[in-house]
Amino acid sequence: MPEQYTKSAKKALRLAMAAAKSFGHSYVGSEHLLLGLLREPDGTAGAVLRDYPVDEKKLTELIEELIDPDGGIVTADQEGYTPRAEGILRNALDEARETDLELAGTEHILLAILKDIDCVAARLLHTMEVNLPNLYRQLLDIMGVTDERSRDLMKNTRTAGEEGDAETAVLDQYSRDLTAKAREGRMDPIIGRDKEMRRILQI
Repeated sequence: MPEQYTKSAKKALRLAMAAAKSFGHSYVGSEHLLLGLLREPDGTAGAVLRDYPVDEKKLTELIEELIDPDGGIVTADQEGYTPRAEGILRNALDEARETDLELAGTEHILLAILKDIDCVAARLLHTMEVNLPNLYRQLLDIMGVTDERSRDLMKNTRTAGEEGDAETAVLDQYSRDLTAKAREGRMDPIIGRDKEMRRILQI
């Protein structure tokens, strides 16, 4: 799988693996992918995240506080990606193909994370008060996606319910789904720390 990614994306994946090891986690999850993207200095995704800004220290603290090491995760392959992280990486390849590119970059990995609002990484961003719909839109703009193509991609954005017929409707639905699920405690629990995560998301 790594050969299908850009040099910057490969570096971000290596940084994600290193981050997982530093936490004492025996797997690489979406939260580690997010941290790897943030720590890759030359990647588009890291630049966008830092511009918001997503604070690396705060993200690290949240991962340390909320995610239990070795929390019963079954790894997906020899590299230790969780099934969810594997899915995000596969979706990143699909995102690249949607924009007629052979290799997936850091921006495609981040896009795949944002389109899976139930993944740990997306929920951590939400906890850090990052406006995910705006981040999604900005990422498409930076990628040079045309308005028409952007609307098509927006319509395919994963939400917990209905899909709108226009970009604004999809973004609004995306935001409503995320906020409602957080307040109601209906998001998938973060590994080993479901009560704590629900409490923070409800603040």
